[in-house]
Amino acid sequence: MKIYFPFLLFFIHIQGTFDDYEKKLLDFDEKLSKNRGYINLYNFNHQIDNNFIEKFNQDWIDIKVADIPFIMKNLSNIFVSVCGDIVLRKIFIEKFEIMLTAYLKQQLNMSIAKNSIIKILFLSKKYYSELMNDYYIGEENPKIMCYGQIYRDDLYFLLLMFLCSIDIIYFNPTRQEKFPFPRDVVTYIQNVKYDRTSNVTNIFVKKNVEEKSDRQETVAYRATQEIRSILHDEQGGIYSNWQFENYIVNANTIKATYDEVLQLNAVDARFRQGFEVENGQIYIPNIFAKISGVNTDRYEYFNFFDLASQNALLIETVPFSVQRGYYKAPGLVSKDGLIDKERIKKLSEYKFKHLRESVQDYILDTIQDMINKKEALFKFCHDKDIDTDIIYEILMLERRYLDLLQNFDYPYKIPRIVIFHDNETPFNKNDGIRVGFFLLAGLDIVIFTPSGYNDVELVINEFNYDTHKLDTYDSNLRLKDKSKYVKVQKKGFWASLFGN
Repeated sequence: MKIYFPFLLFFIHIQGTFDDYEKKLLDFDEKLSKNRGYINLYNFNHQIDNNFIEKFNQDWIDIKVADIPFIMKNLSNIFVSVCGDIVLRKIFIEKFEIMLTAYLKQQLNMSIAKNSIIKILFLSKKYYSELMNDYYIGEENPKIMCYGQIYRDDLYFLLLMFLCSIDIIYFNPTRQEKFPFPRDVVTYIQNVKYDRTSNVTNIFVKKNVEEKSDRQETVAYRATQEIRSILHDEQGGIYSNWQFENYIVNANTIKATYDEVLQLNAVDARFRQGFEVENGQIYIPNIFAKISGVNTDRYEYFNFFDLASQNALLIETVPFSVQRGYYKAPGLVSKDGLIDKERIKKLSEYKFKHLRESVQDYILDTIQDMINKKEALFKFCHDKDIDTDIIYEILMLERRYLDLLQNFDYPYKIPRIVIFHDNETPFNKNDGIRVGFFLLAGLDIVIFTPSGYNDVELVINEFNYDTHKLDTYDSNLRLKDKSKYVKVQKKGFWASLFGN
């Protein structure tokens, strides 16, 4: 019996003219399609079935850290959904653990990991059994052919299928030459790279076009697509205004040094380490820092404060939430922790209808994210009615916060909220909910506490933010005293001479 070892073969760029490349690729696809166990993934569809999401969320609910044995145990039910055949499922689980180990070596943010893993599992549910059920031992391996740009989650899905003995043939003719493929994945890849490039990504969509008039239209269409791809590609770094307003926002909070708290205030999201756009999601590398204490030189302290808070929304009083009484409507959150967006929109407290639909979705998605991550975020996560409290507190946000969200064009300037805490009043629960919302919405948060007193420590778990301790503490320093410590620039000789 002949044994066929699987391969993970990547063809980067094109050889010869594009017309020749296209013809050979279409002929190759047609030849493979005559065999059993073949799928052409010219376009990854990442739309996930709601029932699958609910099942996955039930299995994932207790997963907080990158503990692979624990994750594998908790996902046992979802593995049954992915593959019904016992033998194939056993193979899949074994290979999934290998893939998961490689993935978690380069991604320890479990919120991002969760989003990636559910995509990988759903793609596996769609394709793994279909391919393997057509496979007979001794025949050639099942095959997947991909074309165009792929992203991180797609790559790990292909790695998983390769580990399950499925041949992977990937063609990418684009200008992008640097692929963010982790070292643990690169070791499996056989790379064939040519010299010429093209950004055309619609070969298989247009493969039945034969008439000359249609051919001319296709050429024009290709030119337009190539220009758009070059100028405004997700990975290109040059974006049109509001290009990603309908994308799902993920806060990819980064650790920042004391100096970077100031420096990053002038850096767009797209230029910060950790910025990423893929599959309808955008990852914002925001910062969350507490500046505890003051410099011995108060001039230096307030100079840093002025620069770090430039163009920021400044909160000068604590508490900064407004205590309001409200009736808590039942049924806003399901037993699985999913909010009912339509019911929330019908509440009398819902004051967001004047905002763009994309901004309303952004706010509601962030509320859902807060509920999903409440144990990681809040010290008060086990309080009664915490989910409802989160919803109602965010519905109470004042206009200045809503304007900040309305004007946030994700790849560009990250809105910053600066809190100057110069009294003894601690943060309350509602303050904590607001801070948690700002964090998961991808905003920068900087808290200045000259006294060194506890504030955010009382409501937010410490691993969510950085604390930078300065030279000393001053419980008497007030923000209103800042004018005393602003250095007046001395006039130059000519200005003094002419009285300017």
